[in-house]
Amino acid sequence: MALRTWKRSGFTLIELLVVIAIIAILIGLLVPAVQKVREAAARTQNNNNLAQLGKAVHNHAGTYNTKLPVDSKSIITTSGTTSTTRTVSIFYQLLPFVEQDNVYNTGSTATIVGPYTSPMDWTQNGGAVTNFAGNSLLFSAGKNGRLPASFNPNGTSNTVMFANRYGLCNTTTVLWATTGSTTLFIGTALPQFGVLVGNCNVTLAQGFNSTGTGVCMGDGSVRSVSPAVTLATWTNVNNPANVNVIAADWQQ
Repeated sequence: MALRTWKRSGFTLIELLVVIAIIAILIGLLVPAVQKVREAAARTQNNNNLAQLGKAVHNHAGTYNTKLPVDSKSIITTSGTTSTTRTVSIFYQLLPFVEQDNVYNTGSTATIVGPYTSPMDWTQNGGAVTNFAGNSLLFSAGKNGRLPASFNPNGTSNTVMFANRYGLCNTTTVLWATTGSTTLFIGTALPQFGVLVGNCNVTLAQGFNSTGTGVCMGDGSVRSVSPAVTLATWTNVNNPANVNVIAADWQQ
């Protein structure tokens, strides 16, 4: 007698449900891991841009006889055969030192400048914003600062030069070319940490999450500020004329 063969036509409903459940679990495990990788990459890029700003300031000082860029400074730029006098921000003056000579010469202030932005900022809407603020005790109009003389006695390694900020803060869009808003005395109050909507204060430094924020010191090093920092310590580390011992509570 011939044996009858049985041919399976497909999966049962239970088997399909088990497969779907396994896939869902794997996705649930994968998504947080991918998010962490993206956050780490964004934080690295943010810190790289901070470091690039620090290097740009040092190169500016090396080119202009130790002078720091000064906010609201009148400069003459030449594009082709046309010379134009402009009153510009510190970030405008740093353009040639972040490989943006063409923007500097043409005065294209609506241009998005990569080193002036942070991928950690979820508020960006494509405008020519900056996610960084310079310390006004170093760069504000009338300071005419020099490197390293302007960092005395606190020292370049103990003085914040740039800090993070939101590009869209409350209802204010912070543009890199706008004089008067690219420098802040960022030590007057503690940084704001986390996702901010209506309570974002455009006069303060900000951290894009609740775990800390990045700063560039006067020596060009990049450090992470702890949310546990006290106002006294934060003020001291932002004041070039500080003579107090800086507590260790500000760094992560």
